[in-house]
Amino acid sequence: MQATRNDFLQSGWETVIARSNDKECNYYRSHLCQRAREAKDANDQKTEEMFGLFADICSLHLRLDSPDQPFGPMMTSPQGRTAIPDDFDTDQIRFLNDILGDVTDADLKARIADVLWCLRRDYRIGQVAVSAYLQSAVTLEDPKNWVGAHDRIARALQLATMMGRNAQSYPLVVRHIEDVLERCNGEDPFFLSARMMDLLLNCKTDDAPKYVALSEKLALKGERERDWDRARTYWEIKAQWHRVAKEEVEQRAAKLRAAETYVEQSEVHLGGNPPSYSVASTFLQKAIEAFRRVGDSETRIQELHPKLLDYQKKSVSELRHFSYDIDITDTVTKAIESVRDKSVLDAMIALTTIVKPLSVASLRSKADENRKRYVLQSLFPRIYVNAFGRVIARHPIDDEEALRADMCSLATQYHSIHVQAIIEPARRQVISDHNVRVSDFIVMLSDHRLIPAGREMVVARGLHAGLYGDFVVATHLLAPQLEESVRYLLAQAGVIASSLDNAGVQEEIDLNRTLCSSKFAQPLTEILGADIVFEMRTLLVERFGANLRNDMAHGLVDHDNFYSASARYLWWLALRLYSFPVLARLKTEQETRANLP
Repeated sequence: MQATRNDFLQSGWETVIARSNDKECNYYRSHLCQRAREAKDANDQKTEEMFGLFADICSLHLRLDSPDQPFGPMMTSPQGRTAIPDDFDTDQIRFLNDILGDVTDADLKARIADVLWCLRRDYRIGQVAVSAYLQSAVTLEDPKNWVGAHDRIARALQLATMMGRNAQSYPLVVRHIEDVLERCNGEDPFFLSARMMDLLLNCKTDDAPKYVALSEKLALKGERERDWDRARTYWEIKAQWHRVAKEEVEQRAAKLRAAETYVEQSEVHLGGNPPSYSVASTFLQKAIEAFRRVGDSETRIQELHPKLLDYQKKSVSELRHFSYDIDITDTVTKAIESVRDKSVLDAMIALTTIVKPLSVASLRSKADENRKRYVLQSLFPRIYVNAFGRVIARHPIDDEEALRADMCSLATQYHSIHVQAIIEPARRQVISDHNVRVSDFIVMLSDHRLIPAGREMVVARGLHAGLYGDFVVATHLLAPQLEESVRYLLAQAGVIASSLDNAGVQEEIDLNRTLCSSKFAQPLTEILGADIVFEMRTLLVERFGANLRNDMAHGLVDHDNFYSASARYLWWLALRLYSFPVLARLKTEQETRANLP
């Protein structure tokens, strides 16, 4: 790198980032890239390198769930990825260190200092990063659009914690969080106070009674405004403050109030014209699950269960699909247009419904038609090999098994077409238009019918990784969680998905049996539908399909195959299963609120 500190001072960098109305690094990136291209056109290599470096710095994706390695690439693909801190060479690091004191923009200064901290662990640089993050948070603080400020405060707290709670930076961050809560005074309209208290709960504080009262004030405010998601969030935070204060009775009472908000949401959707029993039943299911987790709530559960059964019965007539028609002659363009220029909610709904799960009946019909049309193929034995060329299966002789094998092969072909022509173009457009975070998925996955308590973060990280193109991580996280979701559903249906041998040892039934054995597949089909069960079977456990679960478990999948169409389709199917019911409900609520007088 040829640029020096003097070159930086004379570069006009402040003018470049001043073009951005949003004072965040991810918005600076496009302007910095444009300046680098202008320098390239002018054959100014030094300026091109300098602004290219700044653009790479601003492209880094902040991952608050990984404090020690907080910056990942903005995008990942089989062809490569965008920058990460380890890509910066010695000269670039020296240059960044030289100019750090001259950077006056708080967010850019925080980003550079944090990158230098990650690479060098210099205590003084860490202090600079903390101070700059807090300064940027003040600039971005907005009770309505609170995410930017929260992320900077959260990262500042992570850095301060790593430098030591007795160091100068730690109490500085804690005081900043307390100041934000005091400024909000329980009047902020959304979740800024909630996120600040989430951070404060991880800090040692003697102010639990103060925040118990604040949480209750915000929870009651949410109830008065009939914002049940917000009310529930603050009742849950109140329960956590009671836990800190070792007040078990009050903690349980707050959890019960949180569970009741689901019941209230259920009733809201019965008051519409017409009433929505499908949405109402979804909330009642969540209420029952929440009461189960509180414990000792059998009486309340028994009160709600008959209502749930009644609402579910009435909801059958309301079933409808969120679908997007795509012209096959211009498939890729249509896929992109189906998610472009939409709100993040509408874009994610479009992505989860952009194709329909394959129909078992249609696959069977097509496979049978092919067998009759291509008679000669049945005269030659077919074998299936893995990536190492090893024979893993031979085409069955039995007609029914052979037909199923052909259906799996057809499904794999359709998965490839859907991924390449529809799902992938739409996914890339969504992340180009929106910054979706792990925490956004966690909000959707709480008290989820498919997810046992404590697994929400794992599923959220898997969905988030796949959304941003890291299918190595997505597949490793989601495949086993889908397996546990199957057992969890069976347990709710009263089907025991474990075995007991003569020695009294219990063993969990794995996915090969739960998806393929009629004892488990039949009740599972009644819950999820035959199409979804067949898709999961083809993707995860069928030798004639992708067999991802088994191949991955035995280390038989190399890096490139984690980016196969089957792995990408598995991520999309998981996104649909876990996210679509919640997204559809949020969309219905949004439309309901928009129609209120």
